[in-house]
Amino acid sequence: MKVVRYRIYTVIFLTVVLGSIFLPSCGYTPKPEFSGITYDGRFYSDFSTPINVVRNKPITVNMKVSGNYTFTYTLNGITLDATSSNTIKLSDYNNKLNLSAEFFTQSHLLKITVSAPARSATLEVPLVIVNQKPVINIYKKSNQVVSISIIEPDGDDFKEKSIKLFKDDKEFSTLQEGDIDVSRYTAGKYKIVVVATDWYGETNQQEYSFEIQETGGIQETNIPPKVKIVQPFQNESTPPSLVLRYVGTDENSGDILVYDVEIAKSGSSSTVLKIHKTKSTEIIIPNL
Repeated sequence: MKVVRYRIYTVIFLTVVLGSIFLPSCGYTPKPEFSGITYDGRFYSDFSTPINVVRNKPITVNMKVSGNYTFTYTLNGITLDATSSNTIKLSDYNNKLNLSAEFFTQSHLLKITVSAPARSATLEVPLVIVNQKPVINIYKKSNQVVSISIIEPDGDDFKEKSIKLFKDDKEFSTLQEGDIDVSRYTAGKYKIVVVATDWYGETNQQEYSFEIQETGGIQETNIPPKVKIVQPFQNESTPPSLVLRYVGTDENSGDILVYDVEIAKSGSSSTVLKIHKTKSTEIIIPNL
């Protein structure tokens, strides 16, 4: 009986060892299973309502188990890519998206198919793709130079770019992007007005006011800052706990921005959260 037991033990041991050697050598990849996606620092696993996204921020696919997978991304039936990367940025595929002004008023379906040898799984993610406004920056670069830049964050062409200079509220001349030398300007009050419209109709406008002193230097006019909420998007369905993100802009270079934040439920005048004099541009709101 002892001899028989020894032989059985030896066979089992060899089987386990050979099996553990055999599987890695074959490049075994587990069955693909999704846990969700991550976008803009937020994890999503419920796709019953569309997710608002912008094209220049990546969408990351999260799998329950890592493996040697192929990720195929399809938007509205059009294959964007088949790749080993679990991350996609829609702006990389602008030429495949059939973009138009109407494109940004519709819901879209991103289908993600993850494949392994003889196995695959598909996740369907409804999206609302938001067209971002052009980004305009105007600031005092030095005592005699004002810098102007216009950026299209999604990589679209511009339909219009206009930079006008006003003196004492009258149009004085047009300008180009880049560094503007104002040392030749005579004393007086000036205003730069920049308007930019992307190819699909999204427009942004910024103004920058300054005064040229008799000494020739720039004296900036103190203009109130502007604040924009960037998360959540307008009319977005959110969970009870959410992240509030906002960004402030100030035309006066060098000014430090602080924020007063008050949050109330829709239809109620009583606030549920008050924060004053904070420099943070992100607040976590629990159990709203």
